Amino acid sequence: MAPTSLADAKADLFARLAANTTTGAPAAGLTTVSRVYGYEPNSGEIVKPTSVTILTAGVTPEFFRFQVRIYCADATQDITQARLDTAINEVDTLLGRGSNDPYFGASQWEIDYVDELDCWIAITECQVGREDYF
Repeated sequence: MAPTSLADAKADLFARLAANTTTGAPAAGLTTVSRVYGYEPNSGEIVKPTSVTILTAGVTPEFFRFQVRIYCADATQDITQARLDTAINEVDTLLGRGSNDPYFGASQWEIDYVDELDCWIAITECQVGREDYF
């Protein structure tokens, strides 16, 4: 059943990615991730080498929208990019993407290097159908 509030939709998304929503410990399926945040922390707060954040991206009459971001930085670019690739696949799996009826919509990732943060960032948008719309 679809959530009836933005807070419920975000809590569900966070619970799928974090084993402990109080500490941000990643779900067992996130083997390369150090921390999951249910918000977008300040850049100095992000735990390296790899963290996942969830940002509210908007609300439409039909959907609650979120961005899931993966920040990845390591000593060498080859290790960093391998961690990022793994994290993208694992996040998609935990969100049910690739299944016949993905709850959070089809997978599409934008990836870029951010000089100011000295890390790679991968961003995907998730949308959750609103129960209160129908």
